[in-house]
Amino acid sequence: MSRIDLAAARTAGRANLREAEGKALLAEFGVAVPRGLVVESADAAEEAVAGLTPPLALKVVSSEILHKSDAGGVRLGLAVLIGGACERPVRVANAASMGRYLSQCDTLELVAPAGEVGARAERSLLRWCGVLGIPLGRVDPHRSAPENPRVVVGTFDDPMVARLLEVTGALVSSEAGLEWVGRDFSGDGVALVATFEDPERRGLPLTLLCGSTLQALDSLALALRPVARPGARVFRGGRLTLSVELSARGVPDEESIIDYEERWGAFERGLIPLESGHSQITLRRVETL
Repeated sequence: MSRIDLAAARTAGRANLREAEGKALLAEFGVAVPRGLVVESADAAEEAVAGLTPPLALKVVSSEILHKSDAGGVRLGLAVLIGGACERPVRVANAASMGRYLSQCDTLELVAPAGEVGARAERSLLRWCGVLGIPLGRVDPHRSAPENPRVVVGTFDDPMVARLLEVTGALVSSEAGLEWVGRDFSGDGVALVATFEDPERRGLPLTLLCGSTLQALDSLALALRPVARPGARVFRGGRLTLSVELSARGVPDEESIIDYEERWGAFERGLIPLESGHSQITLRRVETL
């Protein structure tokens, strides 16, 4: 962009440069900027992006709109433009991008069973959504919007939960337990909280709270929070049993596993009994610190 172009902007009564003009000016000084094109019609847009590699960004151009996102004038991660319409977005899944989609979504969807557990999850999420100013929608799983991130609450034997768990390699056992990362988690008090890319909504984060029974989810539902960092935690009887990092696609990183039951067992085996002098009091000391 030349000084004449700057003068033309002033002559037009504009107090700012359009994005394309600003990028052209930066490029003149050797600053690398992403390739972009300005078009004035849907047909021109379809033709212009033919040589670009997705994902694409679509932005409004107006001297009267400085903050495009606030005005709803930005669409990110588009696969292609067809006849001026945006095809389903291609989203890159990582902690940063999923966090952005989570904090900037139009609605956070909650799929949860009726009853006290679902009500507790809803109350917890309402507090979280209130801080960010995001609406929370409790939806029927068959009538949800594919562009929204979601939180799913249910038991292991729920077909929807079982289908989502398959992404992580977890298998629901016949005893309503869970077989995962080489371990068997069985019993009525087993629960799992996991975050990974929604396999049915690519690029969007999914928060999954599930357990052997609804009662196993009682206390966890009260502290339910959607997060963007992929990972999972397993609880037994309300106590943290195992934690593991996940890839964005939900694959466990077995080197990151922390088995708290094993650690606690090793700690207890290292305790040395002491004489208490009382039949109802047991004393043990730690062998090493």
